[in-house]
This record gives sequence, structure tokens and C-alpha cells, in this order.
Amino acid sequence: MSDNKSIDKRAILKRIAVVAGILVLVLIGWFLRGLVTSSGKPAGGAAAGMMAAQSGTPQVEVGKVEKRPSKPPKEYVGHVEAIESVNLKAQVDGYIEKVHFEEGSIVEKGDLLFTVEQDRYKANVELREANLDKAKANLVRAEKYLRRLRNADEKSVARADMDTAESDMLGAKATVEQAKAELKTAKINLGYTEIRAPITGKIGKAFFTEGNYVSPSSGMLAKVVQLDPIRVVFSMTDRQFIEYNRAGMNSEESIFQTRLRLPNGSVYSDFGEWDFVDNQINPGTASIAVWKRFDNEDRVLLPGCYVTVLMRRQDIEEVPMVPQEAVLTDKEGNYVFIVDEEQVVKQRRVQLGVQSEGYRVVEFGLSGGETVITRGVQKVTPGQKVEIMNFGQQGDGEK
Repeated sequence: MSDNKSIDKRAILKRIAVVAGILVLVLIGWFLRGLVTSSGKPAGGAAAGMMAAQSGTPQVEVGKVEKRPSKPPKEYVGHVEAIESVNLKAQVDGYIEKVHFEEGSIVEKGDLLFTVEQDRYKANVELREANLDKAKANLVRAEKYLRRLRNADEKSVARADMDTAESDMLGAKATVEQAKAELKTAKINLGYTEIRAPITGKIGKAFFTEGNYVSPSSGMLAKVVQLDPIRVVFSMTDRQFIEYNRAGMNSEESIFQTRLRLPNGSVYSDFGEWDFVDNQINPGTASIAVWKRFDNEDRVLLPGCYVTVLMRRQDIEEVPMVPQEAVLTDKEGNYVFIVDEEQVVKQRRVQLGVQSEGYRVVEFGLSGGETVITRGVQKVTPGQKVEIMNFGQQGDGEK
């Protein structure tokens, strides 16, 4: 009996093993089916993608071997400043009737920006005009009376009356001049009720809006800054200034070229022109401030922004330079991968010099104009054909 029971157990275990094997095969089939897309192609995954990339034409990014100045430019920290900047303030007191501009817009010189209530200032002008008319009438009367006394017989006119008439005439003249001055002041105050843009530039936030009471003590109503042109100030040491000055740094035919690197790393297109140099050395830092003016039509440069000033001589020899990321090294030295017109890879041994602005000087091996692989170098071998992904789309580096 015990032997029969053990046989039955072994049979049951065999059946369970068979069923489990079948289930495993079914699961493997489902898994393999999941790796196939509806079109019958592999579904992907990192391994599948790598296999597909290896089986096809490698995709690479390239850069040009450019001729650039052999020496890197001198770099200075520059600060962007507005050439003209105006804080608008009220010259008379009253309620703001209207704000005529849109905050952040460009305003032209003479544009009406704020209007302060005008009624009482217009009334004051009318009052001063009336006072002037009255003063003129008194002057005419005094002049006629004096003329009558002068035409009369001297014996019939007392000297005291003549003196009084002359004095009244002079007083009437003074009253007329006073009335004219008061009328002029009233008109000036009336003009101050219209606050206009004194320069062309960009206006910022309006600190007072319609209905607010303002006066000369209210502070700034708004600010207008000139953006085009604009200037950049930077400092150089006294020794550098002497060297640059001897070489005609700020002359019309200066051999120095100045460009700006913006905070995002791009290089500003305009070279600008020299504005002026400070009139004294800062004794604390042994440096002198230099200002340069730039066109800013696109308003990329804003006051308060910090930039890097790149300054170099224009007469420096230009040499071939290759992007740093294109350079590879093995036991025999440095080399790059070149792509020819048929997009076939070739290896080129190079001898390199100093590094400048992300580029390496090429002393031997490249002449300029060659197309080198900058990304994807690990996927290619000499003689292999590649697909260029960014040909003709290189950035504007500093030159």
C-alpha cells in the first residue's frame, strides 16, 4: 500500500511539472509577441535601438575648421548703461487727469505722457492776462497825464505835481512788467500740467495713475531710458590703458576690435565705436573706466545688464582653429575625423596649439574650411559613410 501511494505522488508531481512547463512556454510566447509591433518590426527598447543604429548609417554633427585670430581676446566685465535716462516728476500740484502712454512702450521725444488738472491753471492765466491789461491801461493814463503837464506852461504847473506824474508813469511801467512776468509764470505752470517725454526711449512703470494727487514732492512719476544707441562701460588696468593708448585705442583708425559676449553665451553682432575714456585713474584699483557705444536697434542690450567685453587687435594673424569637441587622442597623438563631399569619414592627424574660446589652434594638419565631426565620433570609423544632421547650421561664434 505504501508503495502504491508513493507511485501516485510521483505521477502527480510529473503532471504538475508538465503543466508548469506549458505555462512557461505560453508566457515566453506572449513576451516574444510583445516585442513585435503591429507592422511586424521590432518594438524597440535601448538594445533594439542600438542594433538599428549600428546596422544603418551613423548620424553625426559637424563643425567647420575656421580661420580665427591666433591669440584669444582680452576679456573685461562690462556694464550696460543708458546714454540718457530721465526721471519724470511733477512741477505743479494737482490730480492726474490722464495717463497717455502704455507701460513698457517706446515713446518719442515730445510725446504727451501725463496730464495734470488744468482748470485752475487756465483760470490763473486768464487772471494774469486781465491784470496785464489793467496795468497797461494805467500806464497809458499816467503817460497822457505826464505829457499834458509837460505841454502846459511851466509857471502853471507845480514842480511837485510834475515829480508825482513822472513817478506815477514809472510805477505804471513797472506794474506792466510785473504783470507780464506773472502772466509768463502762469503760462509756464499751465504748460507743466502736460508732462511730455524729454527724450526718445523706453518708458517703464507708471508710479502714479489717473486720479492720484501729485506735487513736486511726490517723487518719480515714471522713468524713460534711451536704448538705441546704448553704451557699455568697463575698466582696464593702468598698464593696459597705456599699451592700448599708444596703439591708438580710441582713435578713428583704431586697430582694436571690441565685441560683447552676452549672458547666454552668444556674441553680439555690433562692434560698436569708442565713446570716451575717463579723465583719471582710480587710485584704489589702479584702473580706468572706458565707455563704448553700440547700436541697439533690436534692444537686446538693456541698462543694468552685465556682459563680457572681448577686445583684441585686428592685425593678429589668423590660423585654422578646430572645435575642441572634435579633437580625439590615441597613443600616436591627436586626430580628427573629416567628412568629405560624399559624406565619407577620413582620419586626419593634427598638431594642436593653444585653446581659445572653445577652439584649438591647428599648427599642422588642417588648412581651414574642412568639415569635422563634433558629435557622434564614437560611432564612426575611417571609410564609413555618415549622415550629417546639422550641416550649415553652425552657431555664430566669436571671431
